[in-house]
Amino acid sequence: MDMSVAPALALPAVYYDAMKALAPANPMFDMKKLHEEFKKIKGTPLKTVTNMKMMGQSMTTTELVTSVDKGPIPAGTFDVPAGYKLVAMK
Repeated sequence: MDMSVAPALALPAVYYDAMKALAPANPMFDMKKLHEEFKKIKGTPLKTVTNMKMMGQSMTTTELVTSVDKGPIPAGTFDVPAGYKLVAMK
């Protein structure tokens, strides 16, 4: 995994603690350890390139931040859209 980070946009360590708490258990890849490593990064990743090889298959993914807005988050930003409802997975 290669990252380009912006030190001026550092996330608080508690962000990664929350992500670690939400990580599902996976015997193949422990995401909790990954989030502990992310806490050591001094800045927010703006570009991440991940190369993985699993079961003979290779995969590369790239994530790129295209804009950053600093300031208050408008009320309702994370509201559930009208017409959506919670449905239990079976």
